[in-house]
Amino acid sequence: MKILETSREFTAKEIYNMTQDKAVISVKNVPTNSILHVNGYVVFEDTNKDGDTSEILSIIGANDNGEVEVWACQSATFKRSFMDIVEIIKQSGMNLEDGVDIQKLDGESKSGRAYVDCRWV
Repeated sequence: MKILETSREFTAKEIYNMTQDKAVISVKNVPTNSILHVNGYVVFEDTNKDGDTSEILSIIGANDNGEVEVWACQSATFKRSFMDIVEIIKQSGMNLEDGVDIQKLDGESKSGRAYVDCRWV
C-alpha cells in the first residue's frame, strides 16, 4: 500500500481503519441517496495478490447515529465528483475537517452499466 494523498494528518489507527480494516464499507454497498457525513479522506494505491494495483479513495466520517464509518471505492465517477467537491471546499477557504455532507447516488450508463456517484448536499 502506498498513500498518494490525504486531506489532513491522520493517526496510525485512522490510516489502518481507512486502508486495511475489514469494517470498511464499499461505496457500491451504501444505500442509494444515503447521506455521508465526511471529515477526511485518503487516496492510496493498493496491490492485490496478483501484483495488480488499484487507486482507492477512502473516506472517513460519521453515519446518522454519529458513529465513525469508513467508505471506500475505486469508481472513477465517484472519485471525480468527490474530488471536485473537495477542490471547491479548498478554494472557498472551508475546511473538510469541519465536515461536509455528500449524498451517494447510483446511476446507469447508456450502455446499461451501473455506476456510483455523489453530490454535495
